Amino acid sequence: MDGVIERLRESGDEVSVRSGAGFAAPGALGRRGRDTRWYRALGLSGIHSLLRLVLSFVSIKFTAIYLGPSGLALVAQLGNFISICHGLLGGGLGTATARLYPELRGDRAGRKRFLATAWHLAAVFAGVSIVTIASVSGPIARWLLTSGEHRTAVMLAGVAVACLVLNTVIMSAINGAGELGLVVTSNVIASAVGCAVYVPASVVWGIPGGLTGYAISQIVFLPVSLAVLRRSPSIAIEDFR
Repeated sequence: MDGVIERLRESGDEVSVRSGAGFAAPGALGRRGRDTRWYRALGLSGIHSLLRLVLSFVSIKFTAIYLGPSGLALVAQLGNFISICHGLLGGGLGTATARLYPELRGDRAGRKRFLATAWHLAAVFAGVSIVTIASVSGPIARWLLTSGEHRTAVMLAGVAVACLVLNTVIMSAINGAGELGLVVTSNVIASAVGCAVYVPASVVWGIPGGLTGYAISQIVFLPVSLAVLRRSPSIAIEDFR
């Protein structure tokens, strides 16, 4: 009996040795695939950050002469205001969409319901931002931009917040689908178009043009993301309805 058990153990060891390499291969390939995706995502993020840095340097270099230090400070104030409002209204939606979408990737009906719900909530928040900021645009302009003459820029900032909230849902869904290349493409195109709007407006109309141009440069993110969304192989515009 002991001899039989010993032979069975040796046989099992041989099988495990022969099978070990075969079973290790898929794991190695999986790790290699994950590493490849990780490096690709890192490279795309680096390219995006570099291009944004270049565009930011170019815009500041060209507009500093026409806006001056005080004008640049006002544009920065308006930019901070838009960023804060966008974070308050769209930050949670973006995080939820990016985290929950991958869990519903295999359930098309559930995915459509989830995206439609997120889009409708974003639309509500967008409407609230436009109405609320427009109703108090005068006081905000005097408090934030030191003059009621910039009320139009503040009202456009409300529209920019609304567009950024909607854009966040779209980009988070595309990111959740693993299509980082489309996210980077959308952000790069929108940044370039925004720079092309902001710089000439600052040169031609000075500080009022700079404030208005900056708000418009944030608005363009939504139409660009909608255009890029049509190239997505896994998400369609109809999924948000």
